[in-house]
Amino acid sequence: MSEQMKMKIEDIRNKKTLWYCIVAFLFLAGVLFLYWKSELEDRDRPIAHRTEVLTNEFELTVGEIRGINIKRKHTLQNVDLHLVIEDQNGNEIWQNWYEDVDITDEYTEIEHFYPENLIDVPKGKYIAKFYLDDREDSEIRGEFVEYRAGYSKYFMGFSILAVGLILFSIVMLRCDKLELFKLYFILAVFTGIFYSFIFPALSMPDEHTHFGEAYRMAGTILGQPIYDENHQMLLRADDYDNFTYRHNIDTLSEWYESTIQGSRTELVVADYDYEISTIWAKYAYTVPAFGIALARLMSLPGRVLLSMGRLFNLVFCAGIIALAIYITPRFKLFMCVIGLLPETILLMNSYSYDALNVAMSILVGAYFLYLCDKETIRYREIFFFLGLLLLFIPIKVVYLPFALLLFLLPINKGKEKFKGTWGILGLVIISIIILGILNLRQILSLISQSNNGQNSESMIINVSYVFSNVTDIAKMYIRTLIENTFYYFQSMIGEIYSVGRFGNNIGYAAPAWLCMIISVVFLVSLLGEEDNNICKSKKRGIITIIIIAGSALAAATSMLFGCTRTNCLKIEGIQGRYFLPLLSLLPLLVKTKRIHFTISSEQMERRCLFLMQAVNLGFAWATMHYYTSMYFNI
Repeated sequence: MSEQMKMKIEDIRNKKTLWYCIVAFLFLAGVLFLYWKSELEDRDRPIAHRTEVLTNEFELTVGEIRGINIKRKHTLQNVDLHLVIEDQNGNEIWQNWYEDVDITDEYTEIEHFYPENLIDVPKGKYIAKFYLDDREDSEIRGEFVEYRAGYSKYFMGFSILAVGLILFSIVMLRCDKLELFKLYFILAVFTGIFYSFIFPALSMPDEHTHFGEAYRMAGTILGQPIYDENHQMLLRADDYDNFTYRHNIDTLSEWYESTIQGSRTELVVADYDYEISTIWAKYAYTVPAFGIALARLMSLPGRVLLSMGRLFNLVFCAGIIALAIYITPRFKLFMCVIGLLPETILLMNSYSYDALNVAMSILVGAYFLYLCDKETIRYREIFFFLGLLLLFIPIKVVYLPFALLLFLLPINKGKEKFKGTWGILGLVIISIIILGILNLRQILSLISQSNNGQNSESMIINVSYVFSNVTDIAKMYIRTLIENTFYYFQSMIGEIYSVGRFGNNIGYAAPAWLCMIISVVFLVSLLGEEDNNICKSKKRGIITIIIIAGSALAAATSMLFGCTRTNCLKIEGIQGRYFLPLLSLLPLLVKTKRIHFTISSEQMERRCLFLMQAVNLGFAWATMHYYTSMYFNI
């Protein structure tokens, strides 16, 4: 093909890309405008302003207080509380007395004002003082909620980012020069950054405890104090003020609108220990810890610090999945789809170790396919594969059945055929023994666990209870499987946790229409490719099913002993993200191509990836609508 012809084709392609962008922009702009006019234009938005740890200062951006919430590190019951609000000159603005108040370690509403009697003060900075028995209590933190803000700034920010994400995705997907693994990495990172607007730091389940582990590791890296003399965790004051769940529209609003926080580096005692005692793979927090350490080294504000640790984790985990896509000889598109699921992006853009868990599971699956595609497998490659398993499994030991993949490796390809199976079996046994020793304390605790004086009808299930009620436990497993399977699929696609107006916890999973779209993409990416190089024996299918079923059963059993009480009808605590790593094994169940396309594989890849970006935008939009609509309706 002549150079002139190539330039002409490229020119036509660029014009098509421009037209696609124009059409997408006009369509999104129209839909966003209609949504604004019908849903948000006349709606009030709450903002929760929390007091600083050092000065108890807070900032009002509207000036009409409609609710007051308080919390205290050490709880108190039936106390008399005197609350005084002063301006920055020390002038008293408002005060009230509260009798027989219970102050817990979570924000609890002590007063709610209706529009006719709200605290009407000008917007600006104020100081809250809390007195118990006429003595100021510095442990009490306050939260002052305003309801009269609008959604214009918030929605404008979302609209710009949403349109930008789709236009950027179109340009990237229209670029022929980008290989699939590079394309995935770019899309995943930019989608994660987009998600940061809807899901700021500490908005994922248990993310505050994961952050605590990374924060401690960052302190160790920098050689800075981690605990005080009472072995209580220390945080910079600015990090403490921003160290809270951002999973509600009121705290989400405060995250963007309050300007009172700076970069106060004085160390203060944290509210909790924020420690995860059940994970031995502390290396899962190394990468976000370096992000935190860099932010602390540069004395950056707390919100930047919280976001930087997440960004490091996002880039690192997206890089692992991109590497997996690069090395696997087949099912590249399917791995891209797993890596672009809303839940995967949310986990990567968080402090959760589940992000590394998902990324490592995809890498394990990709390297397995790579070994099966080789003409010769050396023992050093088998040892490397075992090393990947030893990095992956300890993060969550419930995935120990993945070690059975070693028995599916075609050892007969190797130059050294002797004792291959026995050598692999020995490695698996040694690995199990090591993991057993590392978790010996938890195992012994589980076996010897007693009710400790608890009501036998509501105690946490233990081993002795299982042996005494085998039939009831079996029914519990069956009922959980039958009633919750679709919910687990929904939450595997994407799930967030929120707190309502009065502190009640609410979960929100991907809507059914998103699940249907992703199911179609799953089928296209999985059944549209034929796997001819892996032996199609029954052994492969049986062992793969055993791994999937065994890991799912192990996850359910861990929740049975960890979260479920004897008076429950189903196993509590199981979440869809526990099943994400199992998706990486589905290619091993595919033998022949079942879907044939009339377009090229590259065109199909681009269309599926664009559809996944549309899914991510849809999930973010659905979540934003959920945040903005549920606060006043519960």
